[in-house]
Amino acid sequence: NSACFPNYSYAGCIPRPHLGMTFTSIKLLDPIGIERMRRKHNIESGLIVEEVSKESNAEKLGIRKGDIIERFNGEYISSTIELEKMLLDIGNDHFEQAKRLCRNRCSNSNISCHETLPKI
Repeated sequence: NSACFPNYSYAGCIPRPHLGMTFTSIKLLDPIGIERMRRKHNIESGLIVEEVSKESNAEKLGIRKGDIIERFNGEYISSTIELEKMLLDIGNDHFEQAKRLCRNRCSNSNISCHETLPKI
């Protein structure tokens, strides 16, 4: 993944979202399954939830086995890779905000922030 090295060199780790779910892409179904999804639900791409982990955020949100995830934040998705990339992008945005907040607080209170892992 092209995002792995920059994440590691920047954050000192490779983030991986824990979704609490496993999926099957509609596009990976057999042709009859794809046609059935199109006719029954008017959906040609998306993710079918195969399993939801106990007490995961997904379960708390009410996601159940058999649910179909067609969009995330208004964008259509057709693979777990696309979903993970969207989640990593959100995580990176929050990480950036946290680093800026830390820098501002550290400079305002004479506390120095240190990297925990050396940059590559």
